[in-house]
Amino acid sequence: MLHKITAIKNPNECEGYVPCMLDKAKTHQIDFFLPDKKMIDPGDDLACSLIPAPSSTPGPSQSKSPNDTEHAKIVLEELDRTKPLIIIAHGHRSWRNQLLLCKFASEISSSLDCHTLRFDFTACGHSKYDNPGGFDCGYGPGADKHKWLYSNFEEDYKDLCRVIDFVQEDLNIHVSCMIAHSQGSAAMFRYAADHDNDDADADANTNAGPLYVNLSGAYYGHTEHKYVDFFSDVFTDRKRREFEVKGRVITEVKGGRKLELKTKDVERRDTFDMHSTIEKIQNAKVLTIHGEKDPLHPVANAHRFDEVLPKENHTMEIIPGANHTYNGFKYAKTMMAKIEEFVRSNTSD
Repeated sequence: MLHKITAIKNPNECEGYVPCMLDKAKTHQIDFFLPDKKMIDPGDDLACSLIPAPSSTPGPSQSKSPNDTEHAKIVLEELDRTKPLIIIAHGHRSWRNQLLLCKFASEISSSLDCHTLRFDFTACGHSKYDNPGGFDCGYGPGADKHKWLYSNFEEDYKDLCRVIDFVQEDLNIHVSCMIAHSQGSAAMFRYAADHDNDDADADANTNAGPLYVNLSGAYYGHTEHKYVDFFSDVFTDRKRREFEVKGRVITEVKGGRKLELKTKDVERRDTFDMHSTIEKIQNAKVLTIHGEKDPLHPVANAHRFDEVLPKENHTMEIIPGANHTYNGFKYAKTMMAKIEEFVRSNTSD
């Protein structure tokens, strides 16, 4: 798979998003497209950004651009396989270069001496969307690649599995932890549920399943999700009325990027049952961090996770005053300390 990756030519900017704020002078990062090994016709490539562990040799071609495909391949080939990797996943209508997630990726790599990998879910950021006969998200082949998909739970899960498979099978590196924000947590928890026995079956000589960090996740189907706020934030009153009449609405947001909403998208989110997933997680270690003032996923969601996950395996941290995205960098230091403590206390040397 390494020979098929291609570099992202302009990884810091993307239509519809705030540019990446990562200091490239201080952080050695490679940005590349990960193709789907199961697809014959390219088009569903996932955009990825990987920061090697500080102690890992970053490759001999320091003079080359970090966007150069051959340089990216060299860096991936020469990564220290003994260092673990942490995957970071974004939320709905976001991307891998979201302000706080970028900061976490850089600082966690440095403080824990590990690799970090962020990626864009399908139809987000630089990740493409062609859907040639795949999961029906409501758009056909050749669909607008600059269009967000709503309640894209199934595709999100497939994307996460592709990234994990690439890290573990192609890079031969252990995924020690996943950090997911908002809707990204749904894919993360499904993976945790499907692989819960990884921890139970692990012995002293085997890498256990990953740790999981849930940032602002929604307990879909059982606690309040403010769908009406989604309309007030994105769509006009005229668009709301159009949706109520036609069952479909499309609008442009953030620099011309499009968002289409259909009745079945709303039904898919409203009927998504997080509980059946969470109750399967009995062995994995989970840290939930939630903003006390989260207006999109109220703090009751965090308490619901705490009620259902085994007490001995779940840690809940509520950040006083924090909103859904934790007010930019305001609480970053506090959150970083909690994540690092969680990882260190649950990782054997």
